[in-house]
Amino acid sequence: MDSAGNLYGTTYGGGTKGLGTVFELSPRGDGTYTFSILHSFQGGRDGSGPIYGVSFDASGNLYGTTYAGGSANAGVVYGLAPANGVWKETVLYHFDGKTAAKPYSNVSVGESGNLYGTFEQGGQGQCAFGACGGVFELEPQADSGYRAFTYLFDGQDGGGPIAGVLVGEGTNSGYGTTSNGGFGPGNVFKLRGRSETVLYSFCSLNNCVDGSTPSYGVLIGHQGLLYGETDLGGTYNAGVVYSLTK
Repeated sequence: MDSAGNLYGTTYGGGTKGLGTVFELSPRGDGTYTFSILHSFQGGRDGSGPIYGVSFDASGNLYGTTYAGGSANAGVVYGLAPANGVWKETVLYHFDGKTAAKPYSNVSVGESGNLYGTFEQGGQGQCAFGACGGVFELEPQADSGYRAFTYLFDGQDGGGPIAGVLVGEGTNSGYGTTSNGGFGPGNVFKLRGRSETVLYSFCSLNNCVDGSTPSYGVLIGHQGLLYGETDLGGTYNAGVVYSLTK
């Protein structure tokens, strides 16, 4: 949502070529909304199949990922910038299909303008759906381009990160979850710079009563507590809501 109450999101399909869209819902003032398509993905280098939504930066630009398309058909990171009532898309990064592939998550925008997210395939190690995936960071450069960094999971420190990265305010630390890998079925991790720390590995307790398969990331609460939920585990193997203290 922007300051005017407009809502923004994505569709995985539909649009002019059936490959997904970025849309806007603008309030009419009577409780209803006007629907507008800001961008229809065209496939090829443009990207296709955005799974998660979009994020704003401080200037009102939108950022997101597509699961496919791009130069290697392994997904892209894209930006949308408004100009004279029209939104223009720019592909900021093409996943190469080997080192990194299939970004499943949203994009988080850091205070310095760096962009963060996750990809579920590519990289190293063997996890539930092939290679273990990783985290990407795009750092803006003076020439308006981006320099890309990746952290690759190897199965021991996690795998299958599909929920994105939450960037802590006033820090260069990112927090997230892996849906599999680690010493059990998934973990909570912290990235600071290029260094990862596993904060908690799930299924550490008997019968996985602490939960397993955390697929939806974390939130930061008061005094730095982390909150999240798991798909499975718990008393009834139906998932848990958890908190992590420092």
